[in-house]
Amino acid sequence: MIDYIEKTLMDLSKYFRAVYFSEDLSSRNGFIQKVNPPIAFLVLISFIFLSILVHDIFILIILYTISISLIVLSRIPLSYYIKSIAFIPLFTAIIALPYIFYPFSQPPFIYKFSFIGITYQGLRYSSILILKVTIVVSFMIIIYYGIGFQRLIGSIKFLKIPDIFLNMISFTYRYIFLIVSQVYDIFLSRKSKMCKSNKKIGRKWQSYLLGHIFVRSSVLSENMYNSMVSRGYTGEIVPMKKNKSMQYNDIFFLAFFILIIIIAFVHG
Repeated sequence: MIDYIEKTLMDLSKYFRAVYFSEDLSSRNGFIQKVNPPIAFLVLISFIFLSILVHDIFILIILYTISISLIVLSRIPLSYYIKSIAFIPLFTAIIALPYIFYPFSQPPFIYKFSFIGITYQGLRYSSILILKVTIVVSFMIIIYYGIGFQRLIGSIKFLKIPDIFLNMISFTYRYIFLIVSQVYDIFLSRKSKMCKSNKKIGRKWQSYLLGHIFVRSSVLSENMYNSMVSRGYTGEIVPMKKNKSMQYNDIFFLAFFILIIIIAFVHG
């Protein structure tokens, strides 16, 4: 049990570190990186809402193709995408599994059991649900890795969102990274000083760790705020870079989104 908790926390720490240091992806010379961040954010969020509202499989496949194309054009490694999304379609498929029998005991059937069968309509509903979830997560990955956290905060501020909400997001983001990193360092130091694990000692150490994290988190939050104040933090979110005027990439991206809206409306 201790080894399982240790492995889980270490994997979480590695994941958050990889996410935190993924800002270099948003500085690459890709398509989304060249688009004005507020416009990129608005269009990508609009793609997400469009995928939620649309129920046509053909349009959903087009949206998924667009998301994969944007990932490639934005030079986001497919390994990042696969790691981030691998479990989600499988989990959604498990949730959508009962839908394949809907409507229950009503033809036409693809395959019939003794008293129930897999229906065409149920299989269509399940496919749509899995596609919708996959598309939404794909565009969220593009938003995060393509725009980057700092530029994303500036894009949200451009939409006149109050600074208090942006501060909550920013503080939570940094706080999770710091506390998970400290837990990882504690586990690593313990592992380097022990030759073999003991279950009794492990249980005592686990209870000690929980109390230590609670105290450390309280001190950490105060130190983090004080360090930000000492560097000039006043509670106002100031974007690192000013948003540029509209360029050709921005116009092209907006026009492309409008074209997809027209196709979805005509086909629907």
